[in-house]
Amino acid sequence: MTKIQTQYKDILVTAVEGDNGLGAVKVFLSKGKKSAKPHVKLTQAVEGAIKGKINFKDLDMSWATPFQARVYREMVKIKPGQVLTYAELAKKIGAPKAYRAVASACARNQIPLIIPCHRVVRTGGGLGGYSAKDGLKMKKYLLNLEGYKIAA
Repeated sequence: MTKIQTQYKDILVTAVEGDNGLGAVKVFLSKGKKSAKPHVKLTQAVEGAIKGKINFKDLDMSWATPFQARVYREMVKIKPGQVLTYAELAKKIGAPKAYRAVASACARNQIPLIIPCHRVVRTGGGLGGYSAKDGLKMKKYLLNLEGYKIAA
């Protein structure tokens, strides 16, 4: 078993990785220090995201533009271990030529631990970018953890 800890802005996530994937996730609102208790709602949201079960209606999306919210609403439907390209995601939201805007929405995702922008890749198999801490290294890690095999 391996303990994983990552910081994203004011959110600290700790988890234990075992033989069967990720388990025992806890989320803390940190503001530079670990709080005494995990944040229950954030922990549940991250656990739901890991399992591919996110209720978009429960998320505070006041920070997102209407276009970004459309992208994120579709993005949460991508199951763990699966990916869509930016172009495929653009088609799914009814804006097939807006793949660059979709990529931009991914880059502006303020809750990548919950809205799984790591599951969106470039056409042709390239990973694209990832705005969370450790960038592409984290994107590769999350995709591998979910069982998606990255082409060499």
